[in-house]
Amino acid sequence: MITGEKAGILHKLGACDQGCDSISNRGCRARDGTLSVFTLLYPLSLGLHSTVTGRTKRPERTVIQQVEQDMIVRDIKDIIGTEREVEGPGWTSRRMLLKKDGMGFSFHETIIPAGAELHLWYKYHLEAVYCVAGNGSIEDLGTGETHQIYDGVMYALNNNDRHILRGGTEDMRLICTFNPPVTGREVHDKDGAYLPDDS
Repeated sequence: MITGEKAGILHKLGACDQGCDSISNRGCRARDGTLSVFTLLYPLSLGLHSTVTGRTKRPERTVIQQVEQDMIVRDIKDIIGTEREVEGPGWTSRRMLLKKDGMGFSFHETIIPAGAELHLWYKYHLEAVYCVAGNGSIEDLGTGETHQIYDGVMYALNNNDRHILRGGTEDMRLICTFNPPVTGREVHDKDGAYLPDDS
């Protein structure tokens, strides 16, 4: 049982205690006066399809090098104004987990201002996004379909999809994961992508 939580707190729980080798990451937020908790598990998938190469790759068993450290607990207030907060035209990304944290993915809070329009294509990353406040829309440039985004909606760019992300009438607060993880200071290139980490 988790007690005493508040919105904006991130917990890294480490290896599963049920005998598997997944790593659990939990976030929590207050919603309608109650506590909502969402959990991510890594390894994330059995196979990754790249629209860049056109091939599906089934990765070998994931080996994650974990640093000997206590559970990671971070408050978003401690991220704002530091090197983990990165801004660009029409977005602010607060990066709570990075590659160096050893989770196998990165975990961000992203703010999209009302009325913003971003042309994006994450060629080298898979991204999943969960909206926890505000509203907007995402246009799939492959199909021409537009999906509305609001509190409680998730979308996943499972095919490295080209898209346009638009802010609505209120600033959107999005919780995002990237696989592979970002290193910390990435901004979008001319195609709307983060460049791959070659280190």
